[in-house]
Amino acid sequence: MADYDGPARVPAGRSSVWLGVQRHVPKERPAAYEPQPPAQNWAGAYAAIDEAEELGATEALVAKLQNPVGQIREACIAALGRLGGEQATSAVIAALGDDDPWVRKAAATALPQVLPEEKAVTRLVQLLHDDDDLVRARAAQELGDLGHRHALLPLETLLRSEPAGSQPQLAAAQALEKLGAGEIARHNPLASPLGLWVIGVALFATGGGG
Repeated sequence: MADYDGPARVPAGRSSVWLGVQRHVPKERPAAYEPQPPAQNWAGAYAAIDEAEELGATEALVAKLQNPVGQIREACIAALGRLGGEQATSAVIAALGDDDPWVRKAAATALPQVLPEEKAVTRLVQLLHDDDDLVRARAAQELGDLGHRHALLPLETLLRSEPAGSQPQLAAAQALEKLGAGEIARHNPLASPLGLWVIGVALFATGGGG
């Protein structure tokens, strides 16, 4: 089983691999997010983003971050992360404060692509305090992938503070396992027995069970 990647969203009609994970259209879009544009507009919008990335048109992608639709901003941040460069880096960092947690998640994924490791770790540790489970879980996963020892204490804190079996706790457990601290994840005294069982299953499934 691959690392937990959380729920996924895409606009209706888009079925390609996005951010490295096959996306599925959710049954309902949370009311807190802005309305989606008509379905027929998606193809043109994504084609423009793809073309801008292929051309290395960083300025065009940054301009599209003014779009009121979160999915468009999310796709632009993913593209900017792949392109890199000073302007893209500034846009990715600014997106960490976006109102849409999916955009912040995309920015968290892009951080290691546009920043030196030490700076990326610092930003990702800050995201462990984000108010959305999706973002905290992604930040934990990225920290595990980076393998930086400075992330140990923040990840242990996340593991102990999150509800048992929650997305961020599972991501923290997997990250700690990658950092060679799996015993912390398996023997968290503040987690419920059920939560520990869930974590143990997750770690075993990802190859961390022995």
